[in-house]
Amino acid sequence: MKLWICIPVHNRVKLTVKCLESLSKQGYRDFSIVICDDGSTDGTSDIIAERFPDTILIKGDGNLWWTGATNRCVRYVLAHAAQQSDCIITLNNDLEVPEDYLSSLSDAASRHPGSIIASVACDIKTKRVVSAGHRQSWLTTKSKPIDPSKDYLSSDNTVATVTHAAGRGTLIPIRVFREIGFYDEKHLPHYGADYDFTHRARRAGHDILVCL
Repeated sequence: MKLWICIPVHNRVKLTVKCLESLSKQGYRDFSIVICDDGSTDGTSDIIAERFPDTILIKGDGNLWWTGATNRCVRYVLAHAAQQSDCIITLNNDLEVPEDYLSSLSDAASRHPGSIIASVACDIKTKRVVSAGHRQSWLTTKSKPIDPSKDYLSSDNTVATVTHAAGRGTLIPIRVFREIGFYDEKHLPHYGADYDFTHRARRAGHDILVCL
């Protein structure tokens, strides 16, 4: 399984460099990074090309925002992925990941084929869990945070079920995009497109999990 890491960026090159440095330390090596640089004015593309030459760079004009830039990355992957088993990981450039990050997600994906698998968000300084995901009730219109200590699957204590997932560190099989389409950049250009997409995927029959 090849992983395609899709990162939309607009300036903040120092954060992008830290993110890419953390990815360079991964034990799992079958991955490519696709970055859409949406009109950065701080030399982002030049710095990435010099320091991380294997990164695939796509240019935007500054009007794509998160959703459009992420869709550009996804379209590139769908045009170049060689296997139906390949997966996309959407990642924000202000994140840093541990060395076992990709191996943990790929292992979870192998155990739960066809599922979308989100990440636990932790404070980078304290390592405290900020969010492990939520479960949305359409009856009450409220969402409840999951408890990683008890809400895991009975058959697999490394994952838990959630009803939707953010775009910061979420693994998505490429076939999900081929089945339900892309993020909604027309109606949700910068916020909410990730939740909308995973709600649509869940209605289409794909489990939404979080890797604990």
